[in-house]
Amino acid sequence: MKVSALLACVLIMMPFPAMAAKWVKGGNKSCDQACADPMWSGQYSSSNALLNGQKFYICRANAGGQGFRAGYNLRPNWAGHCWVGYGGAEKPTRPYECLCN
Repeated sequence: MKVSALLACVLIMMPFPAMAAKWVKGGNKSCDQACADPMWSGQYSSSNALLNGQKFYICRANAGGQGFRAGYNLRPNWAGHCWVGYGGAEKPTRPYECLCN
């Protein structure tokens, strides 16, 4: 009885689990436009003021028809594709999906 009461107290006091991430269609636009809350893995560092600080949004695409591979989507120049490693190079791939919170 004491164990089940303790377990009930612990479960009640635990924070609610975070919402699970989900994949949504990219629609040939930046993942921050496809998602209300896109997931990203880092920021671009460059002397180019237009790109510096832009986020690498996480996407996936079926490059070469060999299954989904993780990649990135970067504004403004590379926003219409998911860039994935395939065949020894990064390749712009469509269609793609964006990872959203």
